[in-house]
Amino acid sequence: MKKIICFICISALTMYAFSTASATILINEVDYDQDGSDTAEFIELFNSGANRVNLADYRLDLINGATTTVYRSFNLTGYSLAVDSYFVICGNVSMVMNCDFDAGISKNMIQNGAPDGIALLNGNDLIDTMTYEGVISGITEGSNGTLADKNTGILSIGRLLNSQDTNDNAADFEYNCITPGTANIPGSGNCSSAITGTVPQPPVIWLFASGLIGMLASAKRRKRVPNNRKTLVCYKPEAA
Repeated sequence: MKKIICFICISALTMYAFSTASATILINEVDYDQDGSDTAEFIELFNSGANRVNLADYRLDLINGATTTVYRSFNLTGYSLAVDSYFVICGNVSMVMNCDFDAGISKNMIQNGAPDGIALLNGNDLIDTMTYEGVISGITEGSNGTLADKNTGILSIGRLLNSQDTNDNAADFEYNCITPGTANIPGSGNCSSAITGTVPQPPVIWLFASGLIGMLASAKRRKRVPNNRKTLVCYKPEAA
């Protein structure tokens, strides 16, 4: 999580300086690339804080890495997120289970890189960012972006352990079995030998494992010590 300590506008670029701290609302799982047409894309948020969060002033910006500009933005006004709960933004609610926010974009909601990124903001406060398939200066947390999505119907990119946040995209995100709206589980095993129907669903044994991992992640969050490292973020937001 990032908390703004100053805000400046220079030459049409918005620059954010912030200090990192323990997590509250996180970008927890992303699936931007499926086999064939990308019709089951989603972004999952997670509330790892101690209180329900009103998302009235929150928005999710999708960032084009080639131009460092916002190509799509989702206003989350009208929603709230309970403690230890998930919020799923999808392009097509019929293709993604547990979708809370249907963007109404049947395919190619999220660009495939390389690189591209995602930023979560509360007003002008930058809360969390991640990039994939490379680095976007000022957006990537750490020195490298996440792994590239596997272009399959069974794997996504997620924080492992669930909700882990060390402010390092490459370290925090790994291959994850597709689990929108439920705890992340490692994608190193056999998530599913085959997926039937339009909504990807991992097998029951993996769902059971996700509960255990969620419990471990909760314990880990209680022990995490805030990191006060400062970082500079710069990108051009979508015009109001």
